Amino acid sequence: MEDLRVYKTKKSIRETFLNIRRVKPLEKIKVNEICEQAMINRATFYRYYQDVFNLNEKLEQQALLQLLENFDAREELLSDTERFLKEFPKAMEKSREILDVLYHDRMEELFYRLEDYMLKTYTKEEADGQKKLLMSFIIRGVMYSLKDIPLDEDAQKDLYASCIVKYIAALKPLLME
Repeated sequence: MEDLRVYKTKKSIRETFLNIRRVKPLEKIKVNEICEQAMINRATFYRYYQDVFNLNEKLEQQALLQLLENFDAREELLSDTERFLKEFPKAMEKSREILDVLYHDRMEELFYRLEDYMLKTYTKEEADGQKKLLMSFIIRGVMYSLKDIPLDEDAQKDLYASCIVKYIAALKPLLME
């Protein structure tokens, strides 16, 4: 268990960074600015983080883990595609605040990381090249579609979902060969 003082210091650094990140691009944030606002010295910051980019990377990883924890159907792409597609926007919404701060100008990066996670989850190490390619095709296609679905239009969402369900149902037998 982490020492309470360490926990509070890291929390202060993270919260300060996120407050600054809401109004400034990452490249413009300086360690001094974080230290002043968090009321810590530079040595304390560097005890826990290499630089601003390292802090951002750790927060992005935490945000991704939070998103995945909120996404109960993350492993049901093939077994219950409809549920997977319904639950994904809900998980995104639960994590919206932190994702908007960290990825607002880089949503492509978030979806790339999600694709990477999905590929690792669904692709068996011993699978042959064709099955890995097909799984990559399915995952990247679904994630690309999810990224582009207008979440405020139910009719459009339903159309996308029904198409994706049909496509995966048609491709699934190829994974079983």
